[in-house]
Amino acid sequence: MLIVKFSWKHIPVYYPISAYRKIQLEAPYHSLTNGGHISYIEMDGDPTKNLAAFEAIIRCMHDNGIGYGSVNHPVDRDPVCGYTGIINGVCPKCGRSEAAHKRHVVLKRMRDNCCSATAI
Repeated sequence: MLIVKFSWKHIPVYYPISAYRKIQLEAPYHSLTNGGHISYIEMDGDPTKNLAAFEAIIRCMHDNGIGYGSVNHPVDRDPVCGYTGIINGVCPKCGRSEAAHKRHVVLKRMRDNCCSATAI
């Protein structure tokens, strides 16, 4: 018995199309692909600042029959204080500006004896 599995290649997230139209175009293939399927969209901001839009996207996925959907959104990380989240110009944890983030260089710390003959 020959078993053939199909998987759907989705529309690239960089393609100039609305999230709703992308979902509508990809959804019909989810029921046809037994080898795996995913539809995802990109949000260009913090989803917690617009929960109504986030919920509308999830409902649109559900209503159109998306079997496996995902929403990508930006996440920043401050290399000094370790804050992880959305940084809109100024880190909410340490107050560093975006310009300071760009100038920061992380140097690897070396042990004092790294070059000695007895170093392990």
